[in-house]
Amino acid sequence: MAITTIVKENPNILAQLEAEGQKFLLKMAEVGADALRENLSAGSRSGVQYPSLPRRSSTPTEMPQEQSGRLKSMVQSGSTADGAYFGFVPKNAEEAEEAKAMELGAPRANVIARQPVRRTAYDSHVHARMRAVKL
Repeated sequence: MAITTIVKENPNILAQLEAEGQKFLLKMAEVGADALRENLSAGSRSGVQYPSLPRRSSTPTEMPQEQSGRLKSMVQSGSTADGAYFGFVPKNAEEAEEAKAMELGAPRANVIARQPVRRTAYDSHVHARMRAVKL
């Protein structure tokens, strides 16, 4: 059966396929957001134990260590007209600065970029989990 015949028999097929594709992309973004939250929560780190913090800090080569839960609370996934996303979605300027510092670094504050979103997005294990997504 030719594609033109399928479209003629079901004129809404393209919109239906687009909607299904959007659902699929959103599920993949949710997998990415879950993986990022896990990375921010996972295990101990090997940095300095500051007296004012509940856990040992991370080194520049490690994912940021969860201290207050604020960074992890910014992790979200969602969809746009162009596709889907996951990452930090700050609620205010202070959260935006923290998220920016973790991802890109902040030399004045002596914060080296940890790139948690980028590292999660490029992780082969996360890619495998995304490829396993079913609707």
